[in-house]
Amino acid sequence: MFYYDMDSEFYEIQESRELYYLLTGLSYTKIGIEFYGREKYKFVYRIRKLMKQFNLTNRRQLAYFAVTNHLVTPQRVKDFC
Repeated sequence: MFYYDMDSEFYEIQESRELYYLLTGLSYTKIGIEFYGREKYKFVYRIRKLMKQFNLTNRRQLAYFAVTNHLVTPQRVKDFC
């Protein structure tokens, strides 16, 4: 089990809305419209930054990483659909 502390690199992204939107399975364009209004590029930039930070290559790996490290709870994903 993963425990959070204030010094952890995971602390700032814990319960991040971006990760929940990523778990919905929507396209970057649809998520960008819902999350940032009209700009999908801000969302794509944030996701790519997270993938680089954790040395992941695609959004599936990031979603799996978020769930397995308890950064998000799968039960709350339906709130973002």
